[in-house]
Amino acid sequence: MEKSVRKMKALVAICVSLAVFIVESEGVCTDNFLCETGFCNDQACAPNCGLPETTECVGELLQLYENPKDFCSCCPSRCVSYLKAGSVCSTISLSPFPSEMCGPQLTCALEKPDDKVTKCIRSKTSCLDALTLYEDNLSNGTLGVNQARPNCDTDGYWEPIQCIRGGLCHCVEKDNGEPIFGIAGGEAESQMGKQDCLCARNYYESLYQGCRMTLEYHLDGVQYERDLKACLEKARTASAWDNVYFPSHMRCLSNGNFDVIQCAERTVTEDMCFCINDDMTINGTITYQSLITDLQCFDEDIHNVEYFNPCEKIVGHYKKLEQSYAQQGRTLYHGTQLPKCSPDGSFDKVQLNGTFYYCSDREGNPIEDFKASIYSAEGRDINCECAFAKTYLSEGLAKPTCESNGNFRSFQCQAGQCFCVDKYGRQTKKEVDQLHIDELGDCPEDAKNVASNPSGMYVD
Repeated sequence: MEKSVRKMKALVAICVSLAVFIVESEGVCTDNFLCETGFCNDQACAPNCGLPETTECVGELLQLYENPKDFCSCCPSRCVSYLKAGSVCSTISLSPFPSEMCGPQLTCALEKPDDKVTKCIRSKTSCLDALTLYEDNLSNGTLGVNQARPNCDTDGYWEPIQCIRGGLCHCVEKDNGEPIFGIAGGEAESQMGKQDCLCARNYYESLYQGCRMTLEYHLDGVQYERDLKACLEKARTASAWDNVYFPSHMRCLSNGNFDVIQCAERTVTEDMCFCINDDMTINGTITYQSLITDLQCFDEDIHNVEYFNPCEKIVGHYKKLEQSYAQQGRTLYHGTQLPKCSPDGSFDKVQLNGTFYYCSDREGNPIEDFKASIYSAEGRDINCECAFAKTYLSEGLAKPTCESNGNFRSFQCQAGQCFCVDKYGRQTKKEVDQLHIDELGDCPEDAKNVASNPSGMYVD
């Protein structure tokens, strides 16, 4: 017992001595190391920064922690100035604290392989490469009238929204600019609806991470990238309710924004719903899904009184039945062909009915007679991008011409001018006069059908 007491007294003595040492140590003025409110205003404790507060900065304000005693970020950030394109730069800094850096969308590299000096040059990304091509085509007169300028962020990635001139505004993937879920009927609709595509990108990221967890990494990086691309394409074309790794995702609006009302699965019979702020925090009270009209953010122009949109209402019904059966140790066999849903809970643009695919609007109604047999080449390639654009383009914009399966015809004609397009209807090269349609070259042979039709409409 006495031996234990002696040990305890010794430990107490050591702790007291250590505490005194810490308190008396230079630069430590509090009883703990927490950066409490007011610490930086304490003249006795705050470090001597020696740097004036920066009011203007053509660059980035960075906290470089030049003072080793500034563990509470008391000292002002330093302005690291931007270098312009073509400026000489270095990838090795002689100082531990840099004072300049290449500006937005620029990187420090050799402009040509045999150059001796590195300069700030445009970074190599998918978006910036597309921007360079756009600028080259503009300068040499080969830019198409409907080819839009790529919008790249400061790091060179694709901005979330890319608009087709005279067409839809798509939410796009940041690395390659490929359209993902989320559209607005045109630039005006995109601006009025404050389209930001944050939910669309969040959903796409869940697909990306799910694929990465599914695939086994190969030492062959090229093959891995192919497998990852194939997995993503399969996930993108599947129903939003079939996301294997992340079956529950936040609710989107049709333009790719987050819905201001989100519901969380709480019971087998009814979900709990709430309003969210821009920072994803809950705004106000939480209520049952059947009472969402009481929520302050409920908007009858975009929300259903029962919350669920048409497609998710059908699929959700069977999903809850499956859960109920599973809790009872039983399996539900319903034999019903469930529809494909989009992340906003509406019907996906491509639906299956027996042995035919057909193009659908958001309510599940067929769009005109756009369809194709599942056994045909048209059925295997069906994407309904044209049919969907034709349905949801803003009023006053020219409607595109579609193939029988609802895909874009690979060339379009407007006001006597014809041009090639990709599968999303984006012009790919300069237009030609309708009377000289053969000059389009790699567009389909049936282009000759419009040569004698001055209205600009296709002759099938």
